[in-house]
Amino acid sequence: MTAENREEQEVSEQEVTQYDRQIRLWGLDGQKRLRNSKICVIGLSSLGSEIVKNLTLAGVGEMVLMDDRKVDEKTLLMTRDGGNFFRANFGTAFENRASASLDRVQELNPNVKVFIAPGFTSDKNLDFFKNFSLVVIAVILPKDELLRITGILREGGIKHIVGATFGMYGFGFNDFLEHEYSLTKNEKTELRKISFKPLSEAINYSENEVTFPKRYKKNKVRVALNLYEAYISEDFKAKFAEFESLKGIEDWGEEFEGDIPPIGAIVGGLMGQEAIKAIGQKERPIYNTLLFDGDRMDAKELLLPRGDPKEI
Repeated sequence: MTAENREEQEVSEQEVTQYDRQIRLWGLDGQKRLRNSKICVIGLSSLGSEIVKNLTLAGVGEMVLMDDRKVDEKTLLMTRDGGNFFRANFGTAFENRASASLDRVQELNPNVKVFIAPGFTSDKNLDFFKNFSLVVIAVILPKDELLRITGILREGGIKHIVGATFGMYGFGFNDFLEHEYSLTKNEKTELRKISFKPLSEAINYSENEVTFPKRYKKNKVRVALNLYEAYISEDFKAKFAEFESLKGIEDWGEEFEGDIPPIGAIVGGLMGQEAIKAIGQKERPIYNTLLFDGDRMDAKELLLPRGDPKEI
């Protein structure tokens, strides 16, 4: 049974009042889609926490948290002021990140049902994912596991977002399958459709096959994507050395290592908007890749090959 086949629930009068401002942005139908959605967020560092916060406040129906990594004192010292939801005290036996986040997420919006998924991706299959409206992978998984999970989601017809931050850089990727959306221009609303490329194809494109934004250096835009490819590989240093765009940045390694909460908040805010587009089906989503350069504080869309980009 797919997410679309679940019994829909109407938005209550109390929710109309609570979500008044956003209903003005994406309409009551969009809010109803959010109200009936079920979302899984995998990974609760600063990036995943920001996405969870935004979607919970937006009024999704159900939120499922998945992150079995332990919350230790080092993690708390690094992130306690960075927007994460961990609720733990120093000197205690710390729970995993999902359990430590549950109460704080629920407090954000009592109307949203919040649950924890035990374990992690390695023990999950299509039976687990099949009822989700959207899955967000906000943690760096090994390449084989990442492609396994995104392949399962494609097989099940489940929209998904993949994202990561590494120091001052961020990466986001949308796969909304066959996505229909409405676009309003000059007070006229048009219905449009996009066919998305899977991640398995996207990470194999050469630099000459993608469409870069105008007035932006290819080499600089490419850094975030190549860093992501290096991080999901089995040998980061060896893969890192393969990319022309990454040559010369070894001396400032602190800029592409670690979880920097402000960067997670910025990229998470952008990805949260994309998640709302995926569910609410209003306005054109990023098609397919978002690259964030924290040095320039600039986010760019990288268009994958699919005919004339003007058609989208």
